[in-house]
Order: sequence, then C-alpha cells, then structure tokens
Amino acid sequence: MLTKIKDKYYLIKNVIRWVPTIWKLRDWDAEYLYLLIYKHLSHVEDCLRFNGYGANAVKKTDKIRIAKNLAKRLYDKDYLDNALIPVKAKFGEIKYKVEADEKMPIWNKVVFEETPEEWKARDRAYRHSEYMEQQDRKMLFDMLNKYINRWWD
Repeated sequence: MLTKIKDKYYLIKNVIRWVPTIWKLRDWDAEYLYLLIYKHLSHVEDCLRFNGYGANAVKKTDKIRIAKNLAKRLYDKDYLDNALIPVKAKFGEIKYKVEADEKMPIWNKVVFEETPEEWKARDRAYRHSEYMEQQDRKMLFDMLNKYINRWWD
C-alpha cells in the first residue's frame, strides 16, 4: 500500500515538474526536441548524481552533463551571435537601408552597405556558426547513441 502511494506521489511530482516544459513545446521546430532532451537529461543527472549507487556514477553523470549542455546550446541557438562577436567588434553593427523597389513599387528592398572585407568576415562567421551547430548536434547524438544504455544504474 505504501509503495502505491509513493508511486502516485512520484507521478504527480513528475507531471508538475514537466508542465512548464510541455507548455513551451511547439510541433514545428527541432529546437523543442533539444529542450526535451535537456530537461530529461537534467532530471536524470540529478537522480544519478544524488541517488546513484554504481561504481561509475560520477563518470556517468559527467557524460550526461556534457550531453545536457550540448542540448541546451542547440536549443538556445546562440551560434551566430557568438560567431559575429569579433566581426561586430571590428566593423560594428551591419549597416543597411530600405529603399523602394523600382520593379515592384508596392515592395521595399533592403540594401546592405558593407565593404567586401566586411562581407567576407560576416560570411565566414555565418559558415562558422553553421559548422559549430552541426558539430554540437553530431556530438550530442553520438553521445546518446554510445552511452544511453550505460547511463542507468
């Protein structure tokens, strides 16, 4: 009887802690999958770090923490902002103006005012941010593939 009460308590507690995450979920973007992975690995890390009885519980939780942080980075998507920091320091914010389009008078066009050197630096930052995101995604799913069956006590 006491076990059933504990199970019900755990289920209710689990639903309550997942409600804020589920509230944020949307079906149309991959970032929300990373949010689920992050939240789940956070709970698993806490559980194993404080209740783990295995000989390698600390090593397991360290790998879980790495995967959890990769999922968080993929959810936050700060790659482009981080890659543009040196470009903004050197050239400042991107400069542009909006003009009326001659061919389509009801539309406006955006004209960027940047030097070829600035364009190359921004292009390099864009490519670097995509590379970093792909690298983090590959590392996260490689870690999940390799360790997911070994993380549990």
